[in-house]
Amino acid sequence: MRTLTLTRTIRVLAPWATALAVVQDIGNLEYCEPKVDALELSRESTEGGVFRASGRLAGLRWSGDFRYRLSADGFDSTEASPGRSGLNVRGGFHVAPAGESASRITHYEQYMLPPWALPLKRALAWYVGGSMERELENLARLIAEQLDAARAA
Repeated sequence: MRTLTLTRTIRVLAPWATALAVVQDIGNLEYCEPKVDALELSRESTEGGVFRASGRLAGLRWSGDFRYRLSADGFDSTEASPGRSGLNVRGGFHVAPAGESASRITHYEQYMLPPWALPLKRALAWYVGGSMERELENLARLIAEQLDAARAA
């Protein structure tokens, strides 16, 4: 099977609306996503747009343009023009209430692997899974910082 789909979930102590606002601020990917070093955002409407991201994946330089669409509970993105490597990427975040003052954030990434990458599928799953866990930890930290700032104001 050429598809690699990974899902990770984290619970944060933040109201749903607060967590959702942080998730839907696409610019936060530059801070949260370990595989991203730089991000350029081009909003096309209040519901979506395009972002160009670049960084390192397992030490290898990469860049790509992604179309994103906001939804009622998060956002989804799809690589706009897969590169010459043949790898195609999509992903997203979805936020659900988890009680009165907590939220559950689910993050997924899906890779359509080219034939040359199939022998690396298990290693890629391990690497990307760890990266997603760090990304969710960074997101939780950012949400906590924003809550602290709002309380202090």
